[in-house]
Amino acid sequence: MNIWILDATSGIKLLYKSFLKTDIDELLVSGLLSAFNQFTMTEFHQPIESLEMGGFRWIYLADPELSLLFIAADMKTVSTERLRSKLMIIKEAFINEFRQVWANRGKSWAGDVNIFVPFIEVIENYYYDWEDAEIVAQLADFFDLLGVFQHIFNLMKKIIDKRIIGQEQKNIYDRIEFIFNAFQEQVEVKDDKELRKINFSHEKGFSIAEINPYNCDPIIVKNNLVNFIVEITNTIREEIGIGSSLEYFREDKIFDYIFKNLRLLKDLYLDQFLLKLFLFISF
Repeated sequence: MNIWILDATSGIKLLYKSFLKTDIDELLVSGLLSAFNQFTMTEFHQPIESLEMGGFRWIYLADPELSLLFIAADMKTVSTERLRSKLMIIKEAFINEFRQVWANRGKSWAGDVNIFVPFIEVIENYYYDWEDAEIVAQLADFFDLLGVFQHIFNLMKKIIDKRIIGQEQKNIYDRIEFIFNAFQEQVEVKDDKELRKINFSHEKGFSIAEINPYNCDPIIVKNNLVNFIVEITNTIREEIGIGSSLEYFREDKIFDYIFKNLRLLKDLYLDQFLLKLFLFISF
């Protein structure tokens, strides 16, 4: 995240803080950003709100009364809403801090801009607080994700043990064991102690409780768990048919679990995946 605070009238940079490792020339970019805003005001009679340029997402917030322009840039993976919310907080804090400076200077920002330098610490405090909060939120989501997958693994084992008997049950377990053994032989798994904590046995089924969210790559773990769920579902379908599979998924509470937890699953981006998977809808 990079932040500019500009005098909207003159385009003079009052403050700049960069948290991104880039080769941006802050003075040159300050002039361009101000020029963009003046152009849209002249030609379209409204300020820029957001744009994508140079691989970044840019957010503009103007304060016409105080002739201030606040601009933030971040990676495109950061949503417009999140970036705007952060910039809004910085804007309000800056105005509260320096409104009197504006008044004392005769409603102008002209003068020694070093007076604004201490505000960089305020921006840093906000930024690192936001980073910590996002890390906590991501960990909480990952704990929830592990819980969802473990519960579905348990429900599927219950179906295999109580609904499917004889050779079909043996075939399913043999195929799952083959899939799990192939998983263990992957170089990626051998080199990752957290992936090695994914366990499977005929007696207990899959266990992922020992994975430490603090020491793993959540995306890699999620992808592997998704693959296991897909493989198990397809194995059951191929051994007992679509009709019986849908019947067991319904009667043994898999659909019930999905619908009761739809909000959580949506937050984890699992809702459509699980519904399509267990309804055998092609992706």
